[in-house]
Amino acid sequence: MITLIKIKVMSDDKHKYSELTSKIIGCSMKVHSALGNGFQEMIYQRSLAIEMETAGLNFQREYEMPSYYDKHLVGTRRVDFIVEKLSDEFSFSDVQQSCPGISFSTLKRSLQQLKKKNIIRTIGKGRDAKYRK
Repeated sequence: MITLIKIKVMSDDKHKYSELTSKIIGCSMKVHSALGNGFQEMIYQRSLAIEMETAGLNFQREYEMPSYYDKHLVGTRRVDFIVEKLSDEFSFSDVQQSCPGISFSTLKRSLQQLKKKNIIRTIGKGRDAKYRK
């Protein structure tokens, strides 16, 4: 039995990165529609990379992220994709808006890791602080 589900991917002004999210979901749906179920994860990853490149998205594959405990590096973990489309300068609330399902502490920890790797830097302090690539 084949079930077809039509999903309308929407952009709105309420969420700052909804257009980017829509593109990523659209690419994912296109890959899934073309391949279906049953392939190894690597086949889907490679196909999604092709689709996101075609869509003009800036991304990195197989990114190793450091994991810290009490300011000590305790290991790394690999994420399949990092899709980057933030402006050169952004605030913590911008990140929270673009990642509503991610906890406050996880977002803070991720920004701290990016700072330690010199990928971003902090401008200002407290609630008015901004981050710059």
